Amino acid sequence: MHVYLAIPAYNEEKRIAHVMEDCISLIGRFGDDITIMVISESSDLTDSIVAGYSNKYRNILLLKSSDRLGKGGAIMKAFKASCEKCGGNDVLGFVDADGSVSAQEVERLVRLLSSNSLDGVMGSRYLAGSKMDGRMPLSRAISSRAYNLLVRMLFGFHYTDTQCASKFFTAKALQPILPRIALKHTTFDIDLLYNLELDGRKIEEVPITYKVVPGGLKPAIIAIFLTTLWLRVSHTWVWGLMPERLRNSISYITNRAR
Repeated sequence: MHVYLAIPAYNEEKRIAHVMEDCISLIGRFGDDITIMVISESSDLTDSIVAGYSNKYRNILLLKSSDRLGKGGAIMKAFKASCEKCGGNDVLGFVDADGSVSAQEVERLVRLLSSNSLDGVMGSRYLAGSKMDGRMPLSRAISSRAYNLLVRMLFGFHYTDTQCASKFFTAKALQPILPRIALKHTTFDIDLLYNLELDGRKIEEVPITYKVVPGGLKPAIIAIFLTTLWLRVSHTWVWGLMPERLRNSISYITNRAR
């Protein structure tokens, strides 16, 4: 089993070194059986910081992009590159570049996935047994719970936390669905999980220790809600009735939202 860990990064010069130091401990735990990919679309010193670690550790790779990919687009870039060379039992996953999910939690989730005959495992900040290090701002907590209610209603999910950036899947589960992923921004997680459910994959949600890190990009809440509605409509008969030009225009607009 080889582990491919994707870390999308956008102007993270103040936090990425801490994340890289934490990732070094993963190399100690997995040895040559882990590849850590930082997918960067940054204009600050993020790239040079990661490049310094990449020069020291062959397990750490810097994937640069001159285009603004968005969270989902960056993760998809890493997943597609990994799937070209990985086997069915290898593991692909991602965490944020802010250090909110530690290397220790990454190892725990990967071990759970590989030892329980699952297709995927994802961390939750809201299950019993979860631990929150720090206090989440009230506005963020309210929008998180409201969004979770929306996706439960629209997609029939039983998950308590679809947006926690701590998800790991087997390559054999991911490989068939990657061509079907349409969203490239924050709501990428919903598109990914829904396609896995359509394929009948077994995904388990587990408690996680999560560190609330201040700063970072503030998502456009209204855009997230609207693109989630679009995603649901795109999986209904209504979508097929729309002219192709209109479908393409809607898809383009939704992927411009960050």
